[in-house]
Amino acid sequence: MSSLRRSPASFILALVLLLATALMLVALDNGSSTSAQLEPAFDGLQKDANQGGAVDPPNAYADRDTTPPTESSVGTKPPIESALSNVVQAENGTFMVTIDPDGGTPFLIADLDDPAIMKQYTAANQARNEALIRTGANQQVDVLVTFAHPVTWREFVALREETGLTPFQYYFAEIRADGEKVVNFHRAVPDDELLASVSRQLERDGAELLGVMVVEGSVQASSAALGRLLSFPSVLLADTTWIDAVDLLVRHGYPVRQVDEGLDVSLTTPYWDLDWAPGS
Repeated sequence: MSSLRRSPASFILALVLLLATALMLVALDNGSSTSAQLEPAFDGLQKDANQGGAVDPPNAYADRDTTPPTESSVGTKPPIESALSNVVQAENGTFMVTIDPDGGTPFLIADLDDPAIMKQYTAANQARNEALIRTGANQQVDVLVTFAHPVTWREFVALREETGLTPFQYYFAEIRADGEKVVNFHRAVPDDELLASVSRQLERDGAELLGVMVVEGSVQASSAALGRLLSFPSVLLADTTWIDAVDLLVRHGYPVRQVDEGLDVSLTTPYWDLDWAPGS
């Protein structure tokens, strides 16, 4: 019966192999941290209250009746300064666009709580919309409409009929008895079905409906449609910045997948920090 003994040389070799393996694991962990660093850029966006921190862009709520974020789950604002390789910065410095390496919808980040950035962002948006009205040849253009305060369903229907706005998705503002803000995302369906879904969600949330806060949709690039939309005092922002974001990405060599009913680049909106008192 023979016995197996490990020589000093083989022992040293084993130590070398063990050290090499450890170094490889550290390198892999560092390599994966680049994608992990993207997560803070989305902190403060839509989070499921029951999941307590699962971050999703607005379109992720399209096909399900969601429990929306509460104030405690919103977190910090997205950072504007970043050295991430997966981010493209606009030349005017008002926004940047994150790139999903898996081919998902790019996401625009802008610090619209900064008055200077908000002023520059809205001025560029206004100029773009006026150009669309002049040269759009009455084509449909996707738009993210943020109201200055929640509007009632009746007010929204009147606006929709006057402008021909075709909604893709709604953000409904709610308030709980303790003053906690809640927002629900609903994909556009026939009105009766939509309002029934909103009512069920209100009951589950134990909340009161304040009104429509944001609508993602499409409107004709004409004075009678987009121009009329811009004239409503309740409309804080009819945002078409996704057009500039797509141009920015294409110029930097990033192809952009077209979305049938939704923005090709998801936009940020300052709705959460606005005054939610109806008619304010």
